[in-house]
Amino acid sequence: MNNGICAFYLQARKKYWVMWLRTLDDNSYPWRWDWQAIGYCNRTNVDKDVAAKHLLLEYLKFSGNRGENSVDWINQEGLLSVADIRAIVRELSRQQQALG
Repeated sequence: MNNGICAFYLQARKKYWVMWLRTLDDNSYPWRWDWQAIGYCNRTNVDKDVAAKHLLLEYLKFSGNRGENSVDWINQEGLLSVADIRAIVRELSRQQQALG
């Protein structure tokens, strides 16, 4: 059983957009949130929405979350909508099919 709960956050730094992954560490007592920087890109001429979409797509590629079911449950929208996230998952699936 996987009770993984994670959230993605985009932080504006001076020169970069940084994407953070927040996961629940249930191996500690009391439980706590674990934060990991998972990607970044230059902020020059890149708006927040575009950075979020591309960084999430690249993270899903890297982490091995592939296919239509790679995002099983979306609890809360933020910068990206549920439709945006589903489109990212579809694009990832399309890219994987193109590679064979």
